[in-house]
Amino acid sequence: MSITLFLCVLGAGWFCGWISAHRTVAQECEERGWFFVGRKTYRCVEITVRTPKADNTLKSDDPPV
Repeated sequence: MSITLFLCVLGAGWFCGWISAHRTVAQECEERGWFFVGRKTYRCVEITVRTPKADNTLKSDDPPV
């Protein structure tokens, strides 16, 4: 029983840390455009996905999706 409880607490702690790290990186990217880990600094680039137009036709000036 104590091993099971320990593993559950360990898993919950790992998951909460994972969520917190991702939120921190996302927040730093939105506010500053960069974040750092140790001595390395990373620049953030947003990738957006375009959705097709409602009539599902592309005009000649639209790039392929």
